[in-house]
Amino acid sequence: MDDVTATIARRDRILGIDIARALAILGMVMVHFGPFDPDTTTTAGWIYRTSYGRASMLFVMLAGVGVSLLFRGTHRGMPDAARRRTVAWTKVAWRAVIFLPLGLALQMLPTPVAVILHYYAAYYVVGGLGAMLPTGWLVTLTAGWTVIGPTTYIALFGSALSVRGITDNPLDVVGVVGDILVTGFYPVMTWAPAVLVGVLVGRADLRDRATQWMLVTGGTVVAAAAYGASELARSSSAAAADSPYLLAEGHSGTPLNVVGAVAVAVAVLGASLVLGSLLPRLSFPLVAVGQMALTVYTGHLLVLAVAPEWLEGRSSVEDAVLQVARFFVVTTLLCTFWRWRVNRGPLEWLLALPFESRRGDRPLTPPARNDSWPYPTPPHNPPASTESSTSVPRPSAPPTPSSTSWSGTAPPSR
Repeated sequence: MDDVTATIARRDRILGIDIARALAILGMVMVHFGPFDPDTTTTAGWIYRTSYGRASMLFVMLAGVGVSLLFRGTHRGMPDAARRRTVAWTKVAWRAVIFLPLGLALQMLPTPVAVILHYYAAYYVVGGLGAMLPTGWLVTLTAGWTVIGPTTYIALFGSALSVRGITDNPLDVVGVVGDILVTGFYPVMTWAPAVLVGVLVGRADLRDRATQWMLVTGGTVVAAAAYGASELARSSSAAAADSPYLLAEGHSGTPLNVVGAVAVAVAVLGASLVLGSLLPRLSFPLVAVGQMALTVYTGHLLVLAVAPEWLEGRSSVEDAVLQVARFFVVTTLLCTFWRWRVNRGPLEWLLALPFESRRGDRPLTPPARNDSWPYPTPPHNPPASTESSTSVPRPSAPPTPSSTSWSGTAPPSR
């Protein structure tokens, strides 16, 4: 068992990120397999529905964390920064090239799922641009986008899910770009803040226990404030209850929805980091799933398209829980065995292939200087000796979110 753990927990990985990615996959599977509109008047239904609109936001926030880690050591004044920046942007571009056609192909499957992968092509670019900014500018951009993007979106389109686009024709360039940027289920206009928050989080020392608990506490407090403010405001008057700007429901695209869902994602990441650092051996099955997230996500959609009766539990929450539990147990066992025997998942090889070390390549060694958030400001004229001493990311749901629960609605099917 220790050999399996050692194989999965490579020295350059932060286990908590993989654990959080596995939890995001679990949450998205719950949405894709379960009832379209779970009954939130029951405890089981309320708990089940908490994944709706939050699992996908966690997935996107983790993409920002990944991009942030790619760009570590690329800031001006750091050793070999230019070459590192080129390599980071090359990896971002390659991921965009993979995710765009793969997501569009999966969207053409006969499943009641709004696929998110092709949106990642834009998320990675946004994350890369954000990663190039100093921390102060990035905080300002993130805060401004969180308010302006969702507010503008609601003013233009409202919070109805029925108007969200799914481009069936991948050759319709205008339609695809429009969906990804503005009119789709996960548009950059409202989902970019999750990516940018991930970039900021990725600048922290995620192995530090105090940082991990700060993410848990901060995310929980902000999430409670966002959802609490929505409930209080909407219960104050009939006009407030009807205002789309005060919603915090999943996929509504409002400022409170974005703040609340991203805060939940941050708290889940913090808890995952704590779990990974305290119980690395016990958590290694989740780590294995997280390291094969792209394969699992793609695989579950293929099975859902070919044999939906194996996976769907639409009739009740209890039925859905059994289906999801069975799928996740089998998937965890398969991923653990695969990672024990093979270095990467099948589709993860596709992501990494062009960047495997080849003869003549000079490996990128991590800088020894502290490049955690906030980044230190390099001296304007460092002495000649300084460099050597410091070198070193469905049938459809109701047209508007329900006002009876803060926990969100599922994306509608086509």
